Amino acid sequence: MDNYHTPWISVWYCIVIQFFFGLQGSVFYTSMWSYLSSLYPNITVSYYGWCVASFSLAQAISSPIFGLWSEKNTTLKIPTTIGLLFICIGNILYCFLTKLPIKQLYFFAIFNRIVCGIGEGCLSIIRAYIATACHDDDRSKAVTIGFGAYVLGLAFGPTIQLLFLPFFSERYVKNTFNINVYNAPAFTFSILSIIFIIGIYIFKFPYNPKIIQPKHIKVVEKCSKNQEETLDYLSICILIYTYVTQQSFASNDEVLASPFTIALYNWTTDEAIKYNGIIFTFAAFLSVIVYLLLAYDIFGKIDRRKIILVGLILFATHHLVSLPWNFYDGPLDYVPLKNNTTIEDFTYAGGCSRRYDWCVTTKRVPLFLYVFTMMISFGLAYPCVSSSIGTMYASLLGNRKQDFFQGILEFFGSLFRCMSPPILTMLFNATGYKYTMLIQFVLLLISIIFIIICWKRLKDKKYDNLYNNYSISPSRKNSNSVEFT
Repeated sequence: MDNYHTPWISVWYCIVIQFFFGLQGSVFYTSMWSYLSSLYPNITVSYYGWCVASFSLAQAISSPIFGLWSEKNTTLKIPTTIGLLFICIGNILYCFLTKLPIKQLYFFAIFNRIVCGIGEGCLSIIRAYIATACHDDDRSKAVTIGFGAYVLGLAFGPTIQLLFLPFFSERYVKNTFNINVYNAPAFTFSILSIIFIIGIYIFKFPYNPKIIQPKHIKVVEKCSKNQEETLDYLSICILIYTYVTQQSFASNDEVLASPFTIALYNWTTDEAIKYNGIIFTFAAFLSVIVYLLLAYDIFGKIDRRKIILVGLILFATHHLVSLPWNFYDGPLDYVPLKNNTTIEDFTYAGGCSRRYDWCVTTKRVPLFLYVFTMMISFGLAYPCVSSSIGTMYASLLGNRKQDFFQGILEFFGSLFRCMSPPILTMLFNATGYKYTMLIQFVLLLISIIFIIICWKRLKDKKYDNLYNNYSISPSRKNSNSVEFT
């Protein structure tokens, strides 16, 4: 067992899949609103929020199910294959929205997001494999890189959308559906899903021999009792709360990026896609640097609690300066109407819609403050919080199968990402961005208080003795790895 080495080929493959999942989860945030508006101009921001929420709700439900399936059957390949197939089907349905009448559009715009969200639930399996396949000495680095890849995908999603600008004029795929700048990424991701499925059956996925299933039911009960006695559930709950609030804030800011910038800075829908994509691109490059510093021990030896605290403070600062303070410029400008019409066409001109009563009383956040703090939040705060929580969470769980626990983490993260966008988009419709930013700031403040109060309990604990409670058959005692397929 001392001769075991981390299977870096399979670990890196899982890291690449995490990057793909991140892209899949965020590439549509800055373009979906424009896509739906182009298909039906009377679409509302509230309905758009439900489209985004349906993805997260499906992921929240499927994550622990995928994790339990993998943990009970000691298999990685079959659940991950099923998840990727769901993603493929959901993206194809997204492409076909261009051919649907309005009544069917309302249903399938949400249904395709649900299908993709179910597939995204297998992310918990990928994360658990990285944590349980690595040698103890490599776990922190691998988990950090894995979380970094996922967050990098989330940050690069809006940037990837820019690569499809040549598809702005509609084209046809064998007369089946129209392909344009909005759904071309979905068509591409459906192809990539099939490629990743093929790769799963090409590579081997060995586990660390310390991570092995119990021999029989009595041992399971013994192990469960031991886990209850040793796991610090308060610390785990604090990490989960901090993780889910950070995840929900990131999705909220990305979801509101287009309507927010269109209303405040008079950007058209095309400009919103382009400029928000540029902002997230710079943030993504900054996050790459931060993740490398954290993963390769340049900053990795710094107390993870301090890194999380700094990240939360930076997040809070962004939401604080994004409040409509009275000394900011204002009020907002209404959308200019087309000549001789009463139609607000956001592809023609940007501004605050006449549907919103709050336009005449709302101040405008200075553009440079919004851009700067947004890049700091996603480029610096996000990787600091996400990678440190991921590393501490895996370390607290120790040497055990983590599929279900990782599923629980992703369940709550997805649940918050599901609940917050519709609530905050409804608030945005009714009152503007004041209360959306204020609520997020208060929840961040609660996270900071939790971290400070439980500072001594939040440590990188390792429970290396747990594997002794698991059975190792004679044929495996001298093996370097255990592979479940």
